[in-house]
Amino acid sequence: MQGVEYAFVRLVEVGRLLPHEEFVPSRAREVARSILRLGAVLRPILVEANTYVVLDGAHRLAALRMLGARYAPAILVDYASVGLGGWLRVYGAGALRDARDLLPVARAYRLGGALALELEGEDSYAAVRALERLGHRLLAALPPGSVPPPNALVVIPPRPTRELVLRAAMGGEPLPPKSTRHLTPLKNVYSPVPLSELL
Repeated sequence: MQGVEYAFVRLVEVGRLLPHEEFVPSRAREVARSILRLGAVLRPILVEANTYVVLDGAHRLAALRMLGARYAPAILVDYASVGLGGWLRVYGAGALRDARDLLPVARAYRLGGALALELEGEDSYAAVRALERLGHRLLAALPPGSVPPPNALVVIPPRPTRELVLRAAMGGEPLPPKSTRHLTPLKNVYSPVPLSELL
């Protein structure tokens, strides 16, 4: 059958999985509470088949670790078959002063009623992390082409590459949360796995 992709959910040892993005602790706790309430993980984690790098599901993985799970439901994929994009990172206007000092800005312009800072170089992600560690909270991550809220600061890092993702995970220096947007219908696979099978 042409055009049909089959997904096989496997149970993978949690310790083998390498996240390429940091997680937001409050969000991971929310996910853990949801898993406990439902008694199951509803969507498997998307994992690169050769390296076990987590492409989608950093918060699910963190939640499972919080719950003491030994295994995580995962779909192993060939990375070449997965699209990769980035996000528009939205912050409050108060982040502008620190952003000017920290971020490698290639271009600044108006985007709707917001100020957009387009960044250059892979070091942009470390600079974004430094900005967030100063207490400037990411308010939203919007797909490119979106209109951000007025009076916001929009930070646009360079489009991430597969090499950057793999290096971040395998080098133990994950990117900030919501740095990448992996594009594949496999992210939408609904395949509940009982929590009891993962402990």
